[in-house]
Amino acid sequence: MEIAFIIVAGLTLMTIFASGFDYLGKRKLKVSKDMENRVQALEQKIQLMESELSLKNTKIEQLDESLSFLNKLIEDKSKK
Repeated sequence: MEIAFIIVAGLTLMTIFASGFDYLGKRKLKVSKDMENRVQALEQKIQLMESELSLKNTKIEQLDESLSFLNKLIEDKSKK
């Protein structure tokens, strides 16, 4: 009778430990999926900011070219 009790108790403890470690493993995966979603959101924000920066740099270059062209026109008229 005692041996049966020891076997049943051992199996019960093994089941409890297995369930506990399974829960902890799934919880860890859930956190990493959440973190993965956050990282993807940050990467999208960074890409958006980079594209906006590129657009601003293009506009600044166009303004610079226009300004240099206007300066050349002004200089040419003042020399004559």
